[in-house]
Amino acid sequence: MAWHAAEAGVHYMMSCYGRWFAEANDLPGDQGVAGLPPVGKLRDSDTASFFGEPLIIGTPDDAIELIEAYQRRTRFTHLVMIMALPGTDPGKVASSMKLFAKEVLPHFRRKRSARPKRS
Repeated sequence: MAWHAAEAGVHYMMSCYGRWFAEANDLPGDQGVAGLPPVGKLRDSDTASFFGEPLIIGTPDDAIELIEAYQRRTRFTHLVMIMALPGTDPGKVASSMKLFAKEVLPHFRRKRSARPKRS
């Protein structure tokens, strides 16, 4: 259901970034974004990623799993998420944000509060 609501906006955003990366052609892999699958196929493709990381689209449990996997691979301190994708119904965006705030954020707050305090 989440992919159904987000895929067209994700596809548009990724196609824009793909064009910009290809025009810049200043980093390895910039040309690789050009072969973007069509809407309806993107969700099942290996290119459903951004800057080499999988897109966080799905249930709250999916989001938690993907963010935790990212935490294990990196040392990030902040996470920027684009939830208002182009063309996505504003009501669905608001519902998604509320669900994220209700189900996903508390998980990470509990994990943070359970860590030992640094002295």
